[in-house]
Amino acid sequence: MYISDPDRYWDEVCELARQDARLDALLHTTICVTMAQGAQQPNVILVEQTIHDVYGDDVIVMPELMLFATDSRYYKDIARHIFLFSGYEQDDTWGSMHGVNERIPAATLPGFRNFFRRLMENYNA
Repeated sequence: MYISDPDRYWDEVCELARQDARLDALLHTTICVTMAQGAQQPNVILVEQTIHDVYGDDVIVMPELMLFATDSRYYKDIARHIFLFSGYEQDDTWGSMHGVNERIPAATLPGFRNFFRRLMENYNA
């Protein structure tokens, strides 16, 4: 109903967004830079080649809005652009995000390490 005529139901859509942070985030405009200015190498977003190297060619790479705070906010005064990527594979063993007993299983840690090691290898190649 809301999708067919969003202008007519704008107040209701806004109320739903106030109740659901994920919906609220999806209704905002985002931008995605695909090349760093003055870079010697392409810095294509979600570092596609590294993602395929680590997780396989059947993985679909696409931008997504990261809906949580990170320490990157402390770098805003010294970095013009900050890109966030989570090099993990989430499954049911994680529990609820930001809920009771929130956790990242130790078995996922090698995936983080492998991703960022490969990212540095690809960048220096």
